[in-house]
Amino acid sequence: MKIKLSLVLATLVLGFAGCGSSDDDSSTDVTVERGKVYDAVVKDSSSPAQVATQKDGENVYTFKNEPTYPVVVTGGWIDVNNNGTMDSEDIKLDIEMKSYTTNVTPVTTYIADDSEEARDAKLKALVEKLNENGVGEDTKISEEDLLKVPSEAPQDVAVLANAVFMDMKETNKSTDLDVDSVMNKFSAINSAIPDGVKAEDIEKVVITILESSNIPVARPTQAEIEAFLSAHSSNEDVQKDVTAVVEKEDLQETQEKVEETVDQDKVELPSLDDYTTVLIYKNINKETADAMLQAYSSNNDFNSQEVSASCTDFGFTADELVSETQNEAGKVTTYINSTTLRSCAEADYAGVANIEGTSNILAYYKQ
Repeated sequence: MKIKLSLVLATLVLGFAGCGSSDDDSSTDVTVERGKVYDAVVKDSSSPAQVATQKDGENVYTFKNEPTYPVVVTGGWIDVNNNGTMDSEDIKLDIEMKSYTTNVTPVTTYIADDSEEARDAKLKALVEKLNENGVGEDTKISEEDLLKVPSEAPQDVAVLANAVFMDMKETNKSTDLDVDSVMNKFSAINSAIPDGVKAEDIEKVVITILESSNIPVARPTQAEIEAFLSAHSSNEDVQKDVTAVVEKEDLQETQEKVEETVDQDKVELPSLDDYTTVLIYKNINKETADAMLQAYSSNNDFNSQEVSASCTDFGFTADELVSETQNEAGKVTTYINSTTLRSCAEADYAGVANIEGTSNILAYYKQ
């Protein structure tokens, strides 16, 4: 009974992963930008909500299936200086952004409304305001322009995106903004920048204006910057990047901090000698890990935690290996001690599309 339970659970999870591992024409990429936004939570409006996975090193998030709109973005950080790494010039995304398209920007957030008619009306009003004589550049702005991400749109659209963001910060609102107030911000920003500037230069001006007006913007902490550099760089790069950010620390101090962080990440494994069933899930993404932990926490018979381990860490030996299967859905290795009837199933999702990640889950069952 207990052996069957472990095998069935591992098989069920692998079957689920296998279904998502093949290419699916319904997958959808969504780009998030007010300055490029990284490490955000991007969900659709289905129930339960579908969570998109960020592409490595990009502000692009992929939904496995076609999303239900609007798409909602929370958390993460904005790469203000557009250098691809977190540093002291960047800020956290502390507002909610929405979109009924595959681009999520402050402008799409401003026009977001349950009514398509209302969204169209807001969009048309912005186009009319931007194209009035004496407003912005000579370039005529279209509705399509306004729905682009700022870095790929005309300068007026990049300025408008920042004006909307500024108004959101001042009013603590996201969608119910006054168009005249937004356009006043547009004029203020436009007068502070020269023609032909890059989108990231406009963003820097806006952050300066907000801070000089005592409107708080959330900067990443030094610990968060170092954690980001550590997670996204090799050991050699960590030393270089952290030294550049923390100018007062020498290389030796930085190395000691990195080593200390690595040591702190090591978690002592629980003793499972009295447990009959052990389940291990390796190399899964954070969304899958969170869902598994939630599922196990609601089952009183199981204990679970996020920790890296293998069956051999809990006393299982090569002599007790009874099966090892590998396919496009992952790899499952099963151990059974025929004397104690203890079993351990280890599922590894390395290389499995839409499931692979850096999280590891341990679940165990005693009775």
